[in-house]
Amino acid sequence: MENKKSAGWLLHFSSFVAVILIGVSLLLSRIHAFGDVANAFLVIANAIAYTIVAVTSVVYVARRKNIWLWIVWTIAIVLIVISYVIK
Repeated sequence: MENKKSAGWLLHFSSFVAVILIGVSLLLSRIHAFGDVANAFLVIANAIAYTIVAVTSVVYVARRKNIWLWIVWTIAIVLIVISYVIK
């Protein structure tokens, strides 16, 4: 039998990893000695979550074939990247 994996598998796995990292960072943030580690996990989890949202939203925009959706989506992605880098 052939084992076919769709692109959705990567999104599902990435969201699973993001949820795990968020959970661990929330737990570690309660322990003051691990505050920096918790923040690092949270930053990584947020980056994964933003990537998942961007990827799934581009599928929606591509299916609609509307130039205005592409423009709004591109502006939103640029704003996310800028705010994430400045942070």
